Amino acid sequence: MNKLNLEIVDINDMGQGVAKLNGKVYFVNGAVIGDIVLAEVTSNKKSYSVANIIEFIKPSVYRKEEYVFSKDFHDLGLSLYPLKYEYQAMVKNNKLLHLLQNSKLKSKPTLNKISSEVKNDRYRNKGTFPVGGVKGDIKIGVYKRFSHEVIELDDYFIMPENFNLILKILKKFFSDIKIEPYDEVKNSGVLRQVVLRKNSFYSYMLGFVVNKKINLDLNPLILEFNKNKLDIKSIVLNINSKKGNSVLGRENYVLYGDEYIIDTIGDFEYKLKLDTFFQVNRYETVNLYDKVKNIVKNLGGKTVWDLYCGVGTIGIYMSDIFENIMGIEVVKPAIDMAIENAEINGLNNYHFESGKVEELITVWKKRYGIPDVVILDPPRKGVDKKVLDTIYELGVKDIVYVSCKPSTLIRDIKILEEYGYRAKELTGFDLFLGTVHCECVVLMTKV
Repeated sequence: MNKLNLEIVDINDMGQGVAKLNGKVYFVNGAVIGDIVLAEVTSNKKSYSVANIIEFIKPSVYRKEEYVFSKDFHDLGLSLYPLKYEYQAMVKNNKLLHLLQNSKLKSKPTLNKISSEVKNDRYRNKGTFPVGGVKGDIKIGVYKRFSHEVIELDDYFIMPENFNLILKILKKFFSDIKIEPYDEVKNSGVLRQVVLRKNSFYSYMLGFVVNKKINLDLNPLILEFNKNKLDIKSIVLNINSKKGNSVLGRENYVLYGDEYIIDTIGDFEYKLKLDTFFQVNRYETVNLYDKVKNIVKNLGGKTVWDLYCGVGTIGIYMSDIFENIMGIEVVKPAIDMAIENAEINGLNNYHFESGKVEELITVWKKRYGIPDVVILDPPRKGVDKKVLDTIYELGVKDIVYVSCKPSTLIRDIKILEEYGYRAKELTGFDLFLGTVHCECVVLMTKV
């Protein structure tokens, strides 16, 4: 394979450094913007080549001092982690700018500066750790990127520091009891994943994902946690007997403590179970939700419909500025949790209902009339076309769209533009420091 001197001028959506030489594009694993490297080409495609770093000729001045020569973060999905934070933000802001410029939108939304609450690199409140190794010597770690090879790390960087200690304790416990790690190729073994969640009160929930129900004597484990002054509020056994790499199954059994843990966003509390979706960066989530609140507050009105409401996080956060908060979620257990969350926050101005969004919108329009504003917070795949069609038929004037994948956001904006909506402003929120991902909020108004 060819060896080339390459200067990195950009970072692509996969987190690879981008170089251009003699009219050809090279994607370099582990490189960041500003690096000059000697790289070896490992794969040639028609429009680009992929390369690995052999050595650094001149590391980027944008790198953190402690990671001047690091090239391994790409394998962990943390391609931007070696960059000083202001340059991580620059890369993400530029990506949003280029996306808007190349999208051919009818709207010309203002792009605000990306928001980030950099309180701590260890921003994640939840981690999922695959299990590998062999019986008697298991591994609990992360997958090497684009593979199912489990890598154990001394430090998990963006995770709470005590996760390192908890994983070390669990590794010894499961190795000592000789539990067999799950092999997804052979569909054999027992222990598949370990899930850890930390709340704002420095308490922890643990989940053990297994292939079949098992009995565990947790006394030695609890003693070890107590010895290390770890406040474990919940340990849950989750049964996932399906083949493949899905993380959680539908059966949960509480092994210790409660079935839930309580966490906060701003002044509001939320009950969370093992399988509850909850933003992983509570610091920046406050900024994101405050932005949504400021937008809808300026719009005025009495009623908001929160579509894809999950356990009610956004709607509950808006409860002090609306007379009526209403949410739809297809997952019934999530709606049950949303109702509980409204109750523990002392609310009486809510209505959460389980069902398909496109069906309930029609029912609600007849029953309650047209809301003042709709909030959309869909999964990464974006909003289903049928839902967008129904929102158009609903006739609501203002839509606030919260997106965790900018490319699907742009796709949906184009559809809404055909229905007469225009994007007013777009703001990025860096909930995922060290990665190439960000969250976005955009206001769409019917013209």
